[in-house]
Amino acid sequence: PHMDWRMYPGVPGGAGGTDFSACPEEPYWMNADDVCRAGRLPILEVPMTVVRPTYPVVDILRRRLRRGSFVRRALNRLWPEVRWMRPNGRNRASLVDILRGAAMGMRHVEFMLHSSELMPGGSPYFPTEESIEVLYADMDAVFAEAARLCIPMTLAEFAAQWIREGGQP
Repeated sequence: PHMDWRMYPGVPGGAGGTDFSACPEEPYWMNADDVCRAGRLPILEVPMTVVRPTYPVVDILRRRLRRGSFVRRALNRLWPEVRWMRPNGRNRASLVDILRGAAMGMRHVEFMLHSSELMPGGSPYFPTEESIEVLYADMDAVFAEAARLCIPMTLAEFAAQWIREGGQP
């Protein structure tokens, strides 16, 4: 949710990715015609945890600034438009904050990491052994908080619970 990948071509000469900016944050049954709308397919979409914090004054400024401008990039660095449940080596506090917010009413939290990011140089976020150690420390802190606030389960367990609580397959 909240992400638009159309500006990223993917393969050289590619047409760009999918626009997920209007997709729900909460789980929903897939729609054959629109990936961002609930439907009747027996596939439960459990979206990546991406939250959009609100900063009223910053949001007004952001709307008036050209995308990609220096000032807008600075605003985004200080007050991100979205926060992912994905470590980047600089966002431990944000990840823990997302978990604490989730404890206040979100139905799920989905943590994301590419396996290549677990080795030095496997990602621009983690180029060195030292940065990998920071990643591991961040994961320890996040998982400790998650153990305190969340009930761990597989996607199959989550789907079964979703159906038990009234979601139709």
